[in-house]
Amino acid sequence: MPPADQPPHRTHRATAPTVALADRADLAGLANVIYWGYARQGRRDVRVRSFLEAVTSAHLDRAREAFASVHGPGLRDLKRIGLPRFTQVTFLSKLRMFLDPVCFAALDLKLAKLRFEQPSTLLHDLKVQPTSIPVTAHNEAVYAAWCAACQALATALGRERGWRAADVERGWRAADVERGVFHLVDTGQAASAARLLARTAASVAGRGDRQLGGSAAIGRAPSH
Repeated sequence: MPPADQPPHRTHRATAPTVALADRADLAGLANVIYWGYARQGRRDVRVRSFLEAVTSAHLDRAREAFASVHGPGLRDLKRIGLPRFTQVTFLSKLRMFLDPVCFAALDLKLAKLRFEQPSTLLHDLKVQPTSIPVTAHNEAVYAAWCAACQALATALGRERGWRAADVERGWRAADVERGVFHLVDTGQAASAARLLARTAASVAGRGDRQLGGSAAIGRAPSH
């Protein structure tokens, strides 16, 4: 997934008439998630524009309240906000990752292809529809296990490199691991990604339903 440390394209300023001036910084942060989620697709600009036109100050009020209290994977809680575009696992997980890239990672249809690989991965139980990953209690549990695996790999990489796991500026994060796995799948190396994930099975056993943290920041991009 591309780095998410830049604002949406300048033609997509947060100027929706249903959003108060004081809310526009938060709106721009959320639009970042949409922008980078569609960064490699021709419909990116249309998706960002439609989001900016549909979101309201009421959405943002609910979002701020939810972001301040979210714990664990939180996909169902985030979905209850009712934000346009944030209705399925793909973009809700991207939002969760933006809120806390140390502990959480994105999960989309590209990564979901790992459920067909051998050895079996943590994602083999993910329930996927043809064009989306629905938000259910089951899929949220799978997402929690995926994030735990990414955290475990981040910690292992930190040890190997001599970096402290808690060092956000220099250390590995769950979001960094997800991007590495995404790159493997995207470049035809899904089997290698599956082997990598399989090696984390012991370290994530029993951790899939553990609460993994939270963040109150809106649209905070992972640092690089």
